[in-house]
Amino acid sequence: MPLSIATCCCQKIQRSVATPCGNAQLEAVEIPTGEGTPVAMFSARFDGGPIEQKMRRVHKILVDNSYNALMVQVDAGESFGVLTATYLGKLKADKGLMIAVCTHHYGEMTDSAFCSFYELEFAVKHKIQVLPLRVEETYPPQPPCGKDHLDKDGVALGYIGMKLGPDVLYVDCRTMSEMDIARAIAT
Repeated sequence: MPLSIATCCCQKIQRSVATPCGNAQLEAVEIPTGEGTPVAMFSARFDGGPIEQKMRRVHKILVDNSYNALMVQVDAGESFGVLTATYLGKLKADKGLMIAVCTHHYGEMTDSAFCSFYELEFAVKHKIQVLPLRVEETYPPQPPCGKDHLDKDGVALGYIGMKLGPDVLYVDCRTMSEMDIARAIAT
């Protein structure tokens, strides 16, 4: 089920595009309105780095265009676990979409009960549709595992194979702008 089923109502957004001469010019970019679309949740390894920051900008574009897009963000003293659990509950109840930001270590089992490993496990157990975003050269993700890791048996690799297998088309975001990624998710 695509994130956007309404394509008749589009908002034109201006973006700067380089011309062959190196000059910038404005080009109208359309993104369909998100009104009436199902809930979607970004699932990622949040480390504050450039990929996370880029995905936060993508999230803002979607929200600004009326998408019911969720991404955990808390301030000091707040619990990201409560928001993660709330958002996963909404995905299940509304038959929503999980947007997996597939870094090389996406799905790694960590000490946190709210890491991307458990989000992916939730998607497997509750048959949540996953839209993978390829953001690095390594794909599918290859989270660490083995005898010296919390994930001794490689369960994360099994979940990745179940939800991000070769039959699941990913969005290749490696060279895309925030607007292009938001438009790809919307369509």
